[in-house]
Amino acid sequence: MSHIKTKFINVKGEGWVPINHSLHSMCAHSWELFEMCQGPISQFSESAQEHWNKFIARYKSGTGARARQHNVRDNTYDIFSRMLIMTNPIIANKRRQIKCSHCRQIGHSSRSITQHSYGPSTEERAIINGFYI
Repeated sequence: MSHIKTKFINVKGEGWVPINHSLHSMCAHSWELFEMCQGPISQFSESAQEHWNKFIARYKSGTGARARQHNVRDNTYDIFSRMLIMTNPIIANKRRQIKCSHCRQIGHSSRSITQHSYGPSTEERAIINGFYI
């Protein structure tokens, strides 16, 4: 555990308090983040993080869990791998193609009523209406 620790350094250059790397990066390097973002990080939305939380919860546990459950390391590895795969631009741009179960054409579904006419076609209606006029 000591290899992931760092220390605050006092004026004399001596180690002062051991802290982990996350706290060190937040305290010592936050000014770099402010410079890169031209302001405080709070101005950015957390919606992207909340969007990922849905996927993480789905992969991590539950009935449809896809990550290994026998230890935390493998579970986290599987979740992180899935997130990397989903951020791949080639995979992210592929979308499921909608296929109609009625006519088997791609691009619309059987629920789109305007695509399907279950009665007579317009030509058949014109012929039928021609008999009565």
